Amino acid sequence: MIAVKETNHIFASVQAEMANLINHLGTVTLSIEDLNQSQLDLSEAMGNVSSVAEESSATSEEVSSLSNEQQIISGILVTLSGNLENASNQLKDTIEQFTI
Repeated sequence: MIAVKETNHIFASVQAEMANLINHLGTVTLSIEDLNQSQLDLSEAMGNVSSVAEESSATSEEVSSLSNEQQIISGILVTLSGNLENASNQLKDTIEQFTI
């Protein structure tokens, strides 16, 4: 009869440990679900960062291109200004010929 009681005690102990294991498995399952959601959130955030970086890069390239164009136009304006100064001097010289 003692062996039956010991066996019963062992089964009760195993049953309690199995209940603990099931409880821990439930906790682990919830943790895995939280981790999966965190991975999805992180993936979305990384996608957003990538999108912003691409937009920033495109904007930088556009600003660089506009700066180059502005530099070229400034050079043209300097040349035109010199031409205007020459034309003004020629006009002044021509007017002085008609002055008495």
